[in-house]
Amino acid sequence: ALFSNAIYQRPGERSPHVDGVQAYTAQLYSHGPLNLVTSEPKLPMRNLLVLQTSNSPAIQAWNFMNPYQRIEVGHAIMAVNGKTDPYEMLQELATAQTLNFFIKDKLTRVQQRHFEDSLQKHHLAQLTLGIEETQGIQGIQGPNSCQWI
Repeated sequence: ALFSNAIYQRPGERSPHVDGVQAYTAQLYSHGPLNLVTSEPKLPMRNLLVLQTSNSPAIQAWNFMNPYQRIEVGHAIMAVNGKTDPYEMLQELATAQTLNFFIKDKLTRVQQRHFEDSLQKHHLAQLTLGIEETQGIQGIQGPNSCQWI
């Protein structure tokens, strides 16, 4: 069940520093909704911030097989399939079956503030809508400035 939605190819590879911290790549295959919640894009930041992964079998499988390059809440997605524009990344996350992530596991102060605001709005929406209603919402803009993909 854990691996039914995902096939992963190889362990994440560490890459050069981005914004003064290390970043890594992750490649997953999703055969259905990714069930990932990210922050809304906020320009001029060119990333998406991970708000929830617990409902994503593809990410759970990746994290199980790659414990040192996990995709977790609070990480920044810097690129998806070579796309670095946040709106294009959202489109890739919603439609592509093969997903090549470029992940940064440490946030800048500006990213941290945006993450905290977005996470608070996400939690408020879960309380307001009920957790059952927020699960399975795919590719739509939520009322809480988050993206369910």
